[in-house]
Amino acid sequence: MVILLVLSVIALVIGISFIVCAVSDDDGDENYDKSSFVVKRFFRGYFTVDNSSFTSDQETLQLEQQLTDVYSSSPALERYFSNVTINHLQDTTAQFKLQFMMPSDHEELVRYTLSLKMVKNVLFQHLYDQDPGDPFYIIPSTLSMEVE
Repeated sequence: MVILLVLSVIALVIGISFIVCAVSDDDGDENYDKSSFVVKRFFRGYFTVDNSSFTSDQETLQLEQQLTDVYSSSPALERYFSNVTINHLQDTTAQFKLQFMMPSDHEELVRYTLSLKMVKNVLFQHLYDQDPGDPFYIIPSTLSMEVE
């Protein structure tokens, strides 16, 4: 009888714990006001596309969309990402500029989340996951990026 009572109490405590955890699943980090992001942070760089050449505005827009998708789908960077601009340099080389928006209190963001290493590695991960047969395959070894 005592063993049955102890097992019932344990089951009850576990059940209550699950209910409390499920109800109070409010992550404060997910609640943010994008209008408070007023400080700009820019990165610029270049890369080479494994293509005979890209010259049309449509191809440039497709590359911009590809980079926009990379940063818009990054769990760490998507809330800060603002836009990307690509300028054609040579036949297969493109120069890009990334813009991120941060809140006024951004010292930790610059040091960690929006550091050059983090922003560059998010793009590197995407580049290494690409299929080499893609029409706009960006050669990972040609990527160069710096903080502007």
